[in-house]
Formats: sequence, structure tokens, C-alpha cells
Amino acid sequence: MPSEPKSFFLLWNGDKDTIGDREKMIAVTSQGDVEPGDWSFGQGYNDPRSGDIVYLLRTGQSRGIVASGWITSDGCWWGRHWADSEKDAPYVDVAWDAAVDDDHRLPTEIVQDALLPEFKFPVQSSGRKIPEPSASVLAALWAKHLDDTARETGSRYLGGRARRPEDRVSEQIPLHRNTCRSYDVNSFASFEAVRVEAALVDRFATWLSKDSHKVAGYRLWCRGIERPLFADLFDATDNVLYEAKASASREAVRMALGQLLDYSRHISPSPRLAVLLPESPADDLVNLLSDYGVACVVEISDGRFVKTVNATQNLPVPEGL
Repeated sequence: MPSEPKSFFLLWNGDKDTIGDREKMIAVTSQGDVEPGDWSFGQGYNDPRSGDIVYLLRTGQSRGIVASGWITSDGCWWGRHWADSEKDAPYVDVAWDAAVDDDHRLPTEIVQDALLPEFKFPVQSSGRKIPEPSASVLAALWAKHLDDTARETGSRYLGGRARRPEDRVSEQIPLHRNTCRSYDVNSFASFEAVRVEAALVDRFATWLSKDSHKVAGYRLWCRGIERPLFADLFDATDNVLYEAKASASREAVRMALGQLLDYSRHISPSPRLAVLLPESPADDLVNLLSDYGVACVVEISDGRFVKTVNATQNLPVPEGL
């Protein structure tokens, strides 16, 4: 049985060079979208897993929580230390779902007063786990703060929280190149698989764009969910929705099929559907997709794609899809 998500503090010292494009992060999340990124995770302890919740706590001046999100892949990966190029440090992949400027931060003093004795300040390093019941107290405090901020700023969606259900509209969004958008299933995929899928989507988007096809992402809202779903790629020219996978395994193809059937229920007019793979799957999997009216598109060389009918017969893409 899946465990309940854990909660962590990530630390930011306020240095603009270490956060990337903060203004974009704020703008994207204020519209209900999710901004992908990564962040250092202390010593890499506490077993971070996909779905765990993170709060970005600014230290130094203007102290307080300035963003939140969730971890999108299991465990940490190692990269160059953010402050010392001679060292490596552990990082986690994050989907930021809310970000605010310093004027709308949740001040550290308020957080400290609200949290129960189980949690002690100050926070000394990124990746510090927030135990219960402090984690639940903080979640409620942050949710109220976002609602108040949304009303003050006029944001329709802040942190994925529309003030009215009817404000949540499934719609095309700009395609985030080099970034996998399927955050709802990252527990199924490894960190490396997510990277492979992102690169595959990027190459296919380039292929379609050469033929003047308009490509986009797609954000989907479903009744009863607090976070939007994101489809990998939408060909607006031909009304085709694609779901990419890092392999042509049975598990991957079945997962992609289920996602597409789910996503398509929330898009009007109903799109045609296609699975995007790095190689041809077994013939019976192609037949399985065909039974549900789903095409199978594979990469036959770096940046060239075809529709697979079976192991020996291919057709041009997008013609014949």
C-alpha cells in the first residue's frame, strides 16, 4: 500500500543566480501551470520519493516560504554543487506548483509560531523532513496563505487552487521543450526514463514543426483533483494528443494507453491519440493500441519518425496517422 507523502523544507539563500528565472516561476504558477526544476537536498537523506511535498524557505533577508511543489522522481541524483564547482551534491527533481514574490511570502515568524513543538527552528539545511502533525499544520497554513494571496493579486489559479471549480479549464499551454510534463505518473518511471522521454518529445516536436505543425502542451483538470494533469505533446494542427514513453515495453505501452484514454475524456473536440516510442513495440502491442484507435509512432533514427503498423510496415508521420 502506498505510503503517505512526506514533507520537506528546501532552503534558498535569496541569491538570484541560484534560483533560475524566478519571475517566470511566479508567472507560470500563478496561471495554474507547473514549473519544473530541481533543488539541492542537503546530504540526500530521508528517502525523498515521487509525490513528497516540498516548501522553499528563503533564508537571510525577507525570510519565509516563497514556493511549494512536489518531488517528481524517486531518490536523489548527484550533480555539481550549486556553490562549489569542485564538489558534487544531491538534488531532487521538483514540480513547483506555487511561487510568490517576497512581498507575498509566508514569513518565517508566522510559520515558526504555527508549527507544533515536534518541529524545531531554525532549519539548517535543505532536505529537512517535517514530521507530523507539523506537516499537516503547515499544509493548512500555506493553503490559506495562497488563497489570501490569490484574492489579493487576482490570480485564477495559485498553487493549482482555483477559487471556483468552473475556473479550472482544460486547455493548450506552451510546450516546455526539453521537459517531461507527465508529473502524475513519475512514480512509475525512473529519473533516467523521465529524461529520455523529455528528449524524445523534444525531437518529435522539432520534427512536426518542420512541417509547420503547431505543437503545444495540454493541461487537464479532472473533477475531484487538486493538481492538473499534463499531456506530453499536442499537435494542434492535426488535433493529435501524444503520450511518450522511454521504452517500448509492455508496461510502458499499457501505461501510455491508459493515460491517453483518460486524458482524451477532458478535451473537446476529442483528439486523435498516439503513443510516442523510441523503438517499435511487439506486434501484439501495436494491435492492442489499434483496438482502441490509438496510433503508434516510433523514432527510426535520431529525429526521424514513422507510424508503426507492425514490425515490418511503417507509414509516414504525420500523414496517415
